[in-house]
This record gives sequence, C-alpha cells and structure tokens, in this order.
Amino acid sequence: MSQKIIPTDRSIAWISLIPQLILMGIIFGIFYMLKVKEPFIFVGFTYLLLSFGLKKVFLKNHTRGITLTKEGKNVEAIASFEQSAKFFGDHLWVDNYRFITLLSASKYLYREMAFVNISYCYMAFNNKEKAIEYYMKVLQEYPDNEMAKL
Repeated sequence: MSQKIIPTDRSIAWISLIPQLILMGIIFGIFYMLKVKEPFIFVGFTYLLLSFGLKKVFLKNHTRGITLTKEGKNVEAIASFEQSAKFFGDHLWVDNYRFITLLSASKYLYREMAFVNISYCYMAFNNKEKAIEYYMKVLQEYPDNEMAKL
C-alpha cells in the first residue's frame, strides 16, 4: 500500500542563499569573460546542471529512501536512510556546507533528516519503540529539530 501523505518540512536557511548567489555571480563572470551571448541563460543552465548533478551523486540513498517511503516500502526505506545517515556522518563537511556542496538551502542537515525519516518509517508500521529511539537520537544530536519535538 503506498503512502500518499508524508510529513515534510521544507524550511529554508535563508542565509545559505548568499553563497549560492555569489557562485552564480562567479559563473556569470566566467561566461561574461568568455563573451558568451546571453550569459544569464548559460548561468541558469550551469547552476541547474550543477544542482541536479550534485544531488544525484550525494543524495542517492536519501532520494531512494523518500521514493520507497512514498511507495509504502518502509523497511527498504529505512535501509536507504541509514546509508544516507552513515554517508553524511562520515562526511560531515558535505552536510555542514550543503549550501555549497549540494547547492541546498535546507535548514536541516541531511543526516538529521535521515534520522527523522527513519523514525517516521518505524511509526508507519507501528514499531513505536524504535521510532522513539530515533526521535530521541535526533533530539540528542539536534535539539532544535521541530519535527522530532512534535
């Protein structure tokens, strides 16, 4: 059975948009120096290509987990989210500087989101003990996480 409604929080860390705008300015400068006609179009395409490419590489497990959750395959989703959490735990700099490394303006770290998603998956098949365990883990590592507090 597929899950139609999955709780999400798309909060944005607005300050993280500044480095992204600077990056777009640098890309614009490169195209301008190369005397490219209509550099704004090329900046947009380059930025989108970078954004989708980085997310395809680094968020592979996270994206797969979300897809599996939407399909109601929560056990498989948990495994994907655990792989995502492990990757971002092993590479904290990618997650901490996600506004540059992933061109993401998300307020939440991907490791943090992976733990919340794992909790949600456990709740979906009524394993409340494991769900609470992961929510507590989120609150221990990320005490300001509003989703875990709820």
